[in-house]
Amino acid sequence: MAQTQGQNPRDVKQSQTNQSVPVQPPLYGSYQSGSSVPRPYPGAAQSSAATQAPAIVHNESPAMRFSKAFIVAVAIWILITGLVQSMVITAHRHHRYGGVSTHYPIPSDVFLDRCITSEEWSRDLSSHIADFPSLDAYLPPSAFPYTSKTTFSLPLSSDVLFLLSRGPLSSGSVDIVTSSEEGEAVKVDVVVKYFREHVRDISNVCLVSRKDGEIGIGIFSPEWANHHRIEDQLYFEVVVSLPRTSNGKPLLINRFETDVLNTPHRIGDLSKSVIFQSIDLKGSNAPIYAKSIRAHNANIHTSNGPIQGIFNTSHSLVLETSNSPIRVQIGMTNDKDGPASEVTLHSTNGAVESDISLMSTSKKGGTFNVKSRTSNGPLRVNFLASPIDSTLHLNGKTSNNVAEISLDTSYEGKFLLKTSNHAATLRKRRDVEDPRGQERKRTVNYKSTRGTIVGDVHWSNDSKAEGTVRVVTSNSPVVLDL
Repeated sequence: MAQTQGQNPRDVKQSQTNQSVPVQPPLYGSYQSGSSVPRPYPGAAQSSAATQAPAIVHNESPAMRFSKAFIVAVAIWILITGLVQSMVITAHRHHRYGGVSTHYPIPSDVFLDRCITSEEWSRDLSSHIADFPSLDAYLPPSAFPYTSKTTFSLPLSSDVLFLLSRGPLSSGSVDIVTSSEEGEAVKVDVVVKYFREHVRDISNVCLVSRKDGEIGIGIFSPEWANHHRIEDQLYFEVVVSLPRTSNGKPLLINRFETDVLNTPHRIGDLSKSVIFQSIDLKGSNAPIYAKSIRAHNANIHTSNGPIQGIFNTSHSLVLETSNSPIRVQIGMTNDKDGPASEVTLHSTNGAVESDISLMSTSKKGGTFNVKSRTSNGPLRVNFLASPIDSTLHLNGKTSNNVAEISLDTSYEGKFLLKTSNHAATLRKRRDVEDPRGQERKRTVNYKSTRGTIVGDVHWSNDSKAEGTVRVVTSNSPVVLDL
């Protein structure tokens, strides 16, 4: 049966029908027959008050009484000292190990199918002496002296493949790569680095599922009642290996998701060998690096870490972080008979810089919506190519930093540049050739006022292009290259 939220995954289910009735204690002063109750020594019961000898009184010297009192005091002091030391040791152990809660932050829609036991970890016998700073800080993988490993297999036929981590000790790294081996399953290797086996075993690595057709790997560690020490940390290295197809065509994956805390992502060069219908990568406080990804829909989210790489999509692409830059190359392909293709780039307090190539399945036409936004960082968007007769809607915004946009010469439509306390600049290319090869002349009209430029660009007087470009910043220059 599925594990409920917050329950210790290793608790064993107990039968509710096999309960024993507690034995009642005997009444005070009674005993059972046959019991070994000591009997009085023969003749002891015959004595009486009338036949007892008079008590003999011994007079003790003051020195003797002092010695007895001193011995009793020393004995009491020893007992109290031992009790205090025992309490201190117990409290220290509780601080180091007993502060672990039995609550595991498992989402309510996640079911634990099988969790790795202590005996199932394959141990790497190579170890080294830990070298870590005395200050409480997160450690690099090389600082951990011990390593254990386990492997899972996830069927490619699943509707959703996912990786999930929760808890203060569940951070690490995620690598998504291609394998040289053929197969019908995704191999997931989980390596845990640690100082203490006890801490490794209180965390759980499990095969998990959600609703029908959704299967994945979950890494869960319990909440700590006290602040854990530096040697109580763990580091999980997860490697997801995608198999090669037997026919040499790209592997098709319906949906792949990660939701891992304090964990960087590293994605290999997947675009030539893997196509995702949908891929959602979610981290926090860490970067996401992608050599190349090819997907119909891609959502990439992190915080306090950069997003870098090559992303090829057809329907939608969302890249979002905070307090860090986004530096990417994007290829966006649109079907002119379908809905618009969407690109959203969003950061705060970091640069957003992108090179974008717009393409159409029919080599011309298509509709593209691009939103690029940040604050307190430079905004740069460079359109390397766009289809003839395509429509582009661009909305770019930043603050307190420069905004620079470069459009492909195929662009036709309106544009607006706006800033405050600085100049807006339009730069027109000379000797631009007609992208249709029909020797048409390009017309650029614009009006400039303080900090604002409004205008339009067309390749013929009868152009029906409806593109729009809007770029806004503050306290810095705004520049458009046509």
